[in-house]
Amino acid sequence: MDAHLFRRLCEDLTPQLTGARIEKLQEPAPGLLVLTWYGGGRKRQLCLRHARKEPFCFLSASRITAGKAPSAQIMRLRKYASGRRIASCVVRFCDRQLWLLLAGGDSGLMADQGGKGSDADAPRLAWLLLDLREGPSLHFLPEDEAPEEEAPDWPGPDTLAQALKDWRAWPVLTPALRRTLACLEEPEQWALMEDLRAGGGDVFCYGPALPEAAEISVDGAGGQFSGGQFSGDQFTDGQFPGGQFQGLAPAGEAAAPANCASSASSASSGSSDSSLAFTSATTAAPADSGLFPGRSPRSIRSIRAVSAWPLPPQQCAALLTEDERTSGLVLREESGADVLGLTEKAGQDMVLARLAGEQAKEAALPLDRRGRKLTKLLDKLREEERRLTAMTEAQADALALQENLWQWPAEYRALSVTVAAGAHGPAREIRLDPRRNVREEMARLFHTARRGWRGLEHLVQRRGALEQEMTAIARARRDSLLGAGGGQEGSTQTGGGQTLSGQTLSGQTISGQAISGKPGSGQTLSGKTGSGKAGGAGTLAGAAAVMPAALPKNVQLFISSDGFALLRGRDAKGNLAARKLAAPHDIWLHAENGPGSHVIIRRTHGGQDVPVSTLDEAGSLAASKSWQKDAARARIQYAEVRHVKPMRNAPAGTVRIDKVLASREVPVDATLEEKLLPE
Repeated sequence: MDAHLFRRLCEDLTPQLTGARIEKLQEPAPGLLVLTWYGGGRKRQLCLRHARKEPFCFLSASRITAGKAPSAQIMRLRKYASGRRIASCVVRFCDRQLWLLLAGGDSGLMADQGGKGSDADAPRLAWLLLDLREGPSLHFLPEDEAPEEEAPDWPGPDTLAQALKDWRAWPVLTPALRRTLACLEEPEQWALMEDLRAGGGDVFCYGPALPEAAEISVDGAGGQFSGGQFSGDQFTDGQFPGGQFQGLAPAGEAAAPANCASSASSASSGSSDSSLAFTSATTAAPADSGLFPGRSPRSIRSIRAVSAWPLPPQQCAALLTEDERTSGLVLREESGADVLGLTEKAGQDMVLARLAGEQAKEAALPLDRRGRKLTKLLDKLREEERRLTAMTEAQADALALQENLWQWPAEYRALSVTVAAGAHGPAREIRLDPRRNVREEMARLFHTARRGWRGLEHLVQRRGALEQEMTAIARARRDSLLGAGGGQEGSTQTGGGQTLSGQTLSGQTISGQAISGKPGSGQTLSGKTGSGKAGGAGTLAGAAAVMPAALPKNVQLFISSDGFALLRGRDAKGNLAARKLAAPHDIWLHAENGPGSHVIIRRTHGGQDVPVSTLDEAGSLAASKSWQKDAARARIQYAEVRHVKPMRNAPAGTVRIDKVLASREVPVDATLEEKLLPE
């Protein structure tokens, strides 16, 4: 995050922070601080990705939780900052620092920070420093040492050329700004510097999009969802096409404070163990009312760069790869004065999604290592197959000697013999070992051929086992990246508890010792876990005869047309198992006012958007196993998994819905199941 973008963010952020109360500080991942604060009647989260390379700061409306024990540094920050109000904010944008003055607190604790000496009894102020480079820290400073707003010098038009050469003396000439100025003519350089000096203005986001997508401008706070759990949340497009959650209606309209769902059986549901969901009041407006009326769709798939000024074409060209250009993608710009909303979109794509992808790949490293080893083993098997095939070819020479054995004495020895054409093959010369007679050579060749055939039989079995294991590993890696397996214990979580690593390895992590048995021995992957437990059951998806399934038998896995993993329970216990595999921020679906199966839409993080096509497909899967399976359209209710709670002393599958996100009608397609089954 460039210093000028940080300044522009703080211009809109500090008025909201002033007077707010700090609720919690968390560290969902190394280098990522989440500060939860309460102000303006709601809770918000300030996310700080501190690092020397590509730091970023953004305000998130979606809930992000750590799900792990806090470090000593976070515990110290909580000790002095939690529960205290922010009296004022000081922005030092050249250093990319935001100082928060903490009001209230235990004066005795602050006095202990003064140390010994003549100034030990002087009143000290507690400051929470958010540094994009070094991270958060606490400072207890006297009033005369309190940080102040900086007023850096700006080069004028007559000194700009010399300032670019001696840029170290001008803090406002940041690296990103210097790269842009190098692409502009002098009048454009002066105009840009004057705009930055005045402050304010729009923020510009860049990312790939389809050619037919038009450039759009987003101003103000339009498109915010004010109902349900996602109050104030920006449902951005992330890496998927626009139109997500269209047709949904806020559940906050005439919604009961709590809804119930109970397990029941119904002949009309088509399932022996179904789950009945009902609400005591209408939870949503009609589906055709639309969630974002008048909102134009977003053209950018995923934001790759965000700037406080428009980037020149030379810099934009570097944001697309050659493969993307070949596939027809183009770079689009999204701009507007809603700095908090646009930086939130950028943070979801550039921070949360990137962390989730990186840690998912890291979690899949054991599978990748095993896959590389299996590839080498298969290469060795191909070499072994060529050797054994050459051994079996000795049978033809043995048959030739057997057919012509009458021509030579019993103790005949020679370097080679010539045989005529016959059933064994064409006429040829056969090389012999003079240490043995021709009969012994014939027996040796027969023995060599038999060894080759036996080896090929074992080789086929071994290769089949290795290929089954390769297929299972490929499926497990796909499930890991899709988040098909659960991971709620002993792992870093984001977006309300979901692991940043994308639910490692389909429900279980695997250490380097998880491989048991030799390849081809029938024992491929053991069911032991590696570094920690994950929330799922089983190990890897794969061959049923060799490897246990990744998911419980009463849970079905589907892949939506947009690449989202969908889990559906086969019965009441399967509904319970599906929820255990889900993260708290995943989307839970159920047919309204009757029995049916539970469906889970997996999400990488809490800010990830779900396209409307995936919502329709998941709703159709829920309706096809419910009391509405014979209807043309079915009404489905949507909620986050964190708001779906099992009821005590109730049958399996009975849940209480504390907050419904929305309700909408979807078409029921009985043939959709076969289309969405993973290959």
